[in-house]
Amino acid sequence: MFELLLKLLTGPLEWLGRRWTRGVVCRLEESRRVGGEGDPGVYVVVTVENPQGENTFVDRFEVEMIEPFRSPATSYEYRSTPNTTIKNLALNIPGHGISQPIIVIALFDQPLPYTSSCRAQIAAVGRGGFRRRWHEFRCPPIA
Repeated sequence: MFELLLKLLTGPLEWLGRRWTRGVVCRLEESRRVGGEGDPGVYVVVTVENPQGENTFVDRFEVEMIEPFRSPATSYEYRSTPNTTIKNLALNIPGHGISQPIIVIALFDQPLPYTSSCRAQIAAVGRGGFRRRWHEFRCPPIA
């Protein structure tokens, strides 16, 4: 009887804990600057790791520039190889699994000189309500 009562009380707390702390992790393989001074962008090769025991679905990434200006990306392009564009991103990552590398190209609307390095962050976004885990990265200057 005591065990049943204890399970009824701790069950919702365990569920809330799993729900609040769950999330996928972005692992960066490569990052660099792309684009011109007037329309800068970042090129990021990323894999997504799912540390949970449940499948996770990722349908987009969010990239934010931190330095030298603070701004979210205005447009994105996803690729599976440098020459193969993905129109609709749909990653289904099994429990305790890792995705194939995805190329994310994020473009910004603020100018950035070729001689400036930049610092940005990326997070995977999808359905299922998992928490966004931001991963920070740096890109060296082009020139």
